[in-house]
Amino acid sequence: MIYCCKRQFSVCSSTKLLDDGRTTNIFRCNHLTCPACSKKIYKEKSTQLRKAFKYIQRNNPNATFNVMTLTIGHKQEDLLEDRVRVIAEMRRKLMCHPVIKVLNLLCYHGTLEIVYGKSGWHAHYHIMLCKDGGMTAEDIEAIGERWEKIGKKMGVAVDSAKGFTIGTTKCVDAAAVYLSKSETVEDIGKRTALELVSDNKVYRNNESYAIQQLIGLAAEGRWNQISYGKQKVESLIVEYLQLKNINYFRGCKRWDAIVKLSADEELQDENNEKNVKKFIEISPRAFIALSEKDLLLGKERRDALGNIIEHDGILIEHKRNKDIEDTYGYILYLLELKRDDLYDGIENDINRVVVVDESQLKQDLPFSRDTEYLKAA
Repeated sequence: MIYCCKRQFSVCSSTKLLDDGRTTNIFRCNHLTCPACSKKIYKEKSTQLRKAFKYIQRNNPNATFNVMTLTIGHKQEDLLEDRVRVIAEMRRKLMCHPVIKVLNLLCYHGTLEIVYGKSGWHAHYHIMLCKDGGMTAEDIEAIGERWEKIGKKMGVAVDSAKGFTIGTTKCVDAAAVYLSKSETVEDIGKRTALELVSDNKVYRNNESYAIQQLIGLAAEGRWNQISYGKQKVESLIVEYLQLKNINYFRGCKRWDAIVKLSADEELQDENNEKNVKKFIEISPRAFIALSEKDLLLGKERRDALGNIIEHDGILIEHKRNKDIEDTYGYILYLLELKRDDLYDGIENDINRVVVVDESQLKQDLPFSRDTEYLKAA
């Protein structure tokens, strides 16, 4: 993880900052706990969920999507490993019980979410129950009662009024809401998918933090946004990272089949991806020099008087900017500001490039080569 986004995948090729916000040829650890990679992993999972929901809706006009939340009692002295093990076993018992099987679900998919707050570790599940037709109040009540009974048998405190909910929506009326471009219309389908992806959860009561949120804040040094001390945060992250064989996402066999069948489903925001017209090309030598001076991922810091003593990194600024020209201008600004710390002529190893043949560029995104479809800007 310490090398993530700080090393080039190929030291023989340049790195490109594309004008659609992406970056090529940088090493990623692809670890779920990595602040840089987890967002991409969860985004891909969210896209998978949305495609599956759309496929189900298209092939089952009467399908309903029912988000079931399962929680158990917890307190400060509870170990995370114990809470995860217990609730995972309880979830397994519930999903295998006739009270679920009698629903004849089209499929189901569950996500484990881990949060830390004033009452200690709070591990809980969000499970999407996809059903042809609606769920009755009797169905929901029966499932809640079974959840309580499972907890009682395992010696775990469960309050069905607080620790169990099922929210039902006739998701995306014939996919209309999925495809809505209006920013004033809430995309129920997308919101439901995000509900099943824990990295998208941001708790704002200054006491509770999703574990990915906590790791991200700590990695960026944003301690003023965490109500716990560094030592406490470190111990929490270490306890979390010591968990073994965690399965955050678990679907039934039917779900796995639907994921394969829905792979070609098109989503509105995917079709609207910006075509690459320009990019900034950074040579291997320049990339290494910028990385060594923490100019790629560094976060802005100010002194007591409010003066900037460290600037945001180039990769961070690139993700923030909508215009690639703003990124290029920021790079030139940093190069001038840090001239004494960098080698002479580094500006010649960082170039703006205009794409001539976009189709060939798409085939060659990971690495840069001197080919005829590029021209200097």
